[in-house]
Amino acid sequence: MLILILMLIPVLGFSQELQDTQSTAYNTAYSNEYTVNGAQQAESQDFIQNRWAFMFNPPYNFYYGYLQRINDFEIYLPYVGIGLYPTQFSSSWMAVTGVSMYYKRFTWKLEYFHGFVPDMSLLDFKNIEYFGQMYMSYDFYNLRLSSLTKYGRILYAKHSANELELEQNAQVLNGLQQIISFDYSIYNDDFVTMTGYLNLGIKYIQQAQQLSYYVKTVTPLTFNFINSSLGFMTTLFYTDYIGKNREYIIGEHYSGYDEAINMFIRDPEGLYNKFYKFSGTLDMIYRVYIRALPTPANRIYFAVGGNIGFGYNPHDKTDLLYMATAAIGFDYKDKIPFEVRFSMDQNGNVFFNMSVVSPLSHRFDSNLD
Repeated sequence: MLILILMLIPVLGFSQELQDTQSTAYNTAYSNEYTVNGAQQAESQDFIQNRWAFMFNPPYNFYYGYLQRINDFEIYLPYVGIGLYPTQFSSSWMAVTGVSMYYKRFTWKLEYFHGFVPDMSLLDFKNIEYFGQMYMSYDFYNLRLSSLTKYGRILYAKHSANELELEQNAQVLNGLQQIISFDYSIYNDDFVTMTGYLNLGIKYIQQAQQLSYYVKTVTPLTFNFINSSLGFMTTLFYTDYIGKNREYIIGEHYSGYDEAINMFIRDPEGLYNKFYKFSGTLDMIYRVYIRALPTPANRIYFAVGGNIGFGYNPHDKTDLLYMATAAIGFDYKDKIPFEVRFSMDQNGNVFFNMSVVSPLSHRFDSNLD
């Protein structure tokens, strides 16, 4: 049944701009290259399109709205949707409404999010998040510069001695977050592809007058063979406070780098996988394609991989981190991998993720016209 679903992906024609997940909520959900029915449209000087359109943004976000396009200008106004979005602890189901605009290499989005299911790790309705955010980006030949501004009621937690205290100390507060991102291409040919991105962010909690910053860099490298591919990715993360106010937790949890859902918790502390002030990991994945099958089924692949690294937590302890992964996927248009992944970390916690962009995919394509 799973293979049948994967074979039907080209018919469904999901729209996707090739970008990463770790993440965050700022991924561009729509592409000028693909339409909702899966047909590729050639740009021309008199191309005009007006219709209601369904859009999909991985891993679990769906939108519906009115799409207008005239030559190189495209606007999606208004649209509504639902999706699973990351929080500081886990993830939360939210409703979203907004507008997006594209002109050649420029993208602009203005959205409002409102949770209707609380954070999946806390399940407390007093912790419902709601906020607005604005995203802008511009693509150069080998560089994408983007900005994400987010303000509203965001979930935070005070420093706690154990998991129970952490749940009790979690609350939504007025928060402001700003991220500047640089996506770049390092090397690209038929055999080797190497890209990367650098995120610079600040977070401000209004009630506590607390300010912090973080830096995150990710560099994926892939080798493409006839019937397989091998990928590596290094990730470095660092965060710290600015000023004396340090009441609320900052940092990231290890398993959340690809927005995976925690299916089975063997270690209670694994619910949050700690919050690391500094972490570094090396990922690897090997994909094998079933080329003996007829097209398009020969784009199906199986993958195994994992990562290993270390994290330095706020309690001045360094932890060895590792995770093993198995996946089945489908390369849509030989470019966009749809994957279903299962992972297990060093504590025996099991994670699930389904996405159109693999954690080791290159979210920036330098082949711009």
